Amino acid sequence: MQEWICTVCGYTHHGTEAPDTCPVCGASKAVFEATAAETTGQNAKDAEKKEQNPTTSRWRCTVCGYIHEGEEPPDICPLCGADRSAFEPADSADPEKEPENESKRPFSTGATPSLQGNPREWVDEQILLHHAHPISVHIPNGVLPIAVFFAFIGILFNAQAFKLAAYFNMTMVFLALPVVLYTGFVEWRGRYRSAMTSIFRTKIFCAAVATICVSIIVIWRSFSSEAEGFFYFLLHLVALGAIGIAGHLGGKLVFGKRG
Repeated sequence: MQEWICTVCGYTHHGTEAPDTCPVCGASKAVFEATAAETTGQNAKDAEKKEQNPTTSRWRCTVCGYIHEGEEPPDICPLCGADRSAFEPADSADPEKEPENESKRPFSTGATPSLQGNPREWVDEQILLHHAHPISVHIPNGVLPIAVFFAFIGILFNAQAFKLAAYFNMTMVFLALPVVLYTGFVEWRGRYRSAMTSIFRTKIFCAAVATICVSIIVIWRSFSSEAEGFFYFLLHLVALGAIGIAGHLGGKLVFGKRG
């Protein structure tokens, strides 16, 4: 029996040929690569048994969805920092599948929220369903570095056009932050069960720092066209660093779920 690895997400498949579609990421058969060694005899039986009974060696973090392979769950989730009590045996049918029972719905009140009956809960479910937070964070993640670059050029060469461009870009970040913060809160509460582990504490701290810095920059520049200097530019760098760290941790949560 041959072992096949999806080059997109790392999923491992055992069989005579690669699957038509990766059950984890949905990639086509063409992206699978055969490993150097072929499993035969007892190894093939062990591999087949492992596929049929993955719950004996696969554990899922109920906070972030990280998959751990081993006889026991890890003491600490390497992804979100949750302790071993947050781990449960992985679903043998689909290790990435979200809980479907009504009690585990993120905003369950006994019935599916509707726009007329529970508009707030309905909006929150749409945020989770359509991944509004990962989409909205692209605005500060993409625009803020441009604003910092323009501010640097403007201050370095006393170029008013670049200073103004930096202000406009930072204003765009300022206007987008309320959406980013709220969708992030909904994501944390609904998808990660309001877990207060190290990674979420860091993300919350970075979000607060970035919001404060961006707010000071925009308000300061709105009331003083001469806003510049070391402290003014330092606020740009601190905001950029905070956004960068939060973005890195968010990417770690999204792309690091498989051990």
